[in-house]
Amino acid sequence: MALGLLACLSACSLAVTGYNQAPSLLIFTWVNPHLDLNSEQDKQLRADLQVLHLWHRQQQLPVYAEVLQKMVALAPQDMTGTQICSLVDEFKDTLTPLSQQLSPAMARLALKLTSAQLQRLEQQYDKDNKDYRKEWKFDASAAEQLEVQTDKGIENAERLYGRLDGKQKALVKQLAKESQFDLGKSWGERLRRQQDTLSTLERIAKSQQGFVAAQQESLALLNRNLLNSPDESYRTYAEKRQAITCEAAAQLHHTTSVSQREAAVKTLKTYASDMRSLAKAAAS
Repeated sequence: MALGLLACLSACSLAVTGYNQAPSLLIFTWVNPHLDLNSEQDKQLRADLQVLHLWHRQQQLPVYAEVLQKMVALAPQDMTGTQICSLVDEFKDTLTPLSQQLSPAMARLALKLTSAQLQRLEQQYDKDNKDYRKEWKFDASAAEQLEVQTDKGIENAERLYGRLDGKQKALVKQLAKESQFDLGKSWGERLRRQQDTLSTLERIAKSQQGFVAAQQESLALLNRNLLNSPDESYRTYAEKRQAITCEAAAQLHHTTSVSQREAAVKTLKTYASDMRSLAKAAAS
């Protein structure tokens, strides 16, 4: 649930219309399919998300715009993996205050969840997991799984640079092969987060411990799922993967043409402009 909220409030910010409608979109596309809210829950969550949305618009979009502007300045030249990871870390730094702001809404909802809703959430997780396994071709060969990873890498790169040439696509495949991506570890952490979420929400709903305690539990859950996994081996893996991915991005960027870098600058400027425009709308 926390990751769904984050995705809608952050990823949707790349489209002005989507961002402006983020609270309603989130309830329609994720919360209701997974929890089937009653009218009272729906009304409260919409109110809470409007407050969160305004805070996010005022406090976090300017940060996104600032980081994107740094990317604009770097894009015309070669970059190092260290520079890219530094920018990634600036985005990640926004997760701590986001978790703090999100925890009250999560606590109020958790206190009102029924056993039937928690059961529905578990069932929807199972459905999501089947889709995830199909998307990543869990039951296919390592070569086929590598193709999925490569296709996703190419898609992300072309969203920034425009079309890649044959040599660049081959490089993406080689970088994917060397990325040390461990589908099993990602799957294990996915299941841990889901089980942690289910057990925490069930504990809050059944204990009726009061709002303050529920908020503390909600914040701890968000921190475990967004910031700091309790699985030490996964934390080590994730840190290593980030460093490898940043180096890979730098290698690909080194091969880009002047026109591809100009396309990247244009795209990043558009994103930054959108962030600033959306943030200013909060004051109007």
